[in-house]
Amino acid sequence: MSPRPKAFRQLMQFLGPMVRDRLAKEKEFGPDWSDKPNDLISWLIEDAAPADRTVPGIAMRILIMNMAAIHTITMTFADALFNLTMYPTHIQPMREEVERAIKQDSWTKTAIDKMHKLDSFFRESQRLNGSSVVAMNRKVVAKTGFKFSDGTVIPFESFVAVSGQLVQHDPANYDHPEDFDGFRFSRMREAVGQSDQSKKYMVSTAPEHLDFGLGKHACPGRFFAATELKAMLAHVLLKYDIKAYGEGVRPPPFFGSGKPNPTVKIYFRKRQ
Repeated sequence: MSPRPKAFRQLMQFLGPMVRDRLAKEKEFGPDWSDKPNDLISWLIEDAAPADRTVPGIAMRILIMNMAAIHTITMTFADALFNLTMYPTHIQPMREEVERAIKQDSWTKTAIDKMHKLDSFFRESQRLNGSSVVAMNRKVVAKTGFKFSDGTVIPFESFVAVSGQLVQHDPANYDHPEDFDGFRFSRMREAVGQSDQSKKYMVSTAPEHLDFGLGKHACPGRFFAATELKAMLAHVLLKYDIKAYGEGVRPPPFFGSGKPNPTVKIYFRKRQ
């Protein structure tokens, strides 16, 4: 039933020779050989136990990393497209912002960082649709358990989590929390001024916004993910007009999971 064996065979065709060459150089020249690439393959080899420093072992870890990195991006982008078709009044302001940023700085990260409305649109899309019922799962690893500041003790090997959906739909945290407002966070940044803007970006973590986690275990790839997502949406806005297959109705989630339904159709038409 699983596609893993086929995916692994395909990955070995592409990356197997590269990993094999890297392991051979590591064995011949040591861990700090000249011109050693600073990339994921090198990091995985450095961190692997001796028994796992094999071509299949390193390749399998890359396959796992790809799954973790790609499915979250896919779901976030699909949710954003659904919201774009449901709330088309957001399209023109974001399109104008993209055109202005690209004209000033071309297709660079500097330009993408200036796309504040796109950033806000994604953060609002995450807030409303991306949060999990159960978020930030943690396991108590201390033998004596974990003691909270109020004296509550959680025993060793217990699990604890928070409800991401309740937090991000809480009227104590957001005005009209059940309404989609794509420019909610860009307006907040404009209102608070320069000193407090960092708290309202897509990559910002906060107790009331848990899509990327919180604290020292917050998603380390969120900065790259945000840049990637904004670049993709900017391209769609410039090149295409889009609309929903069934206008005005958000597609139902995939089998009650809360995740975007991959069978839904969206119309794309290339802009003149």
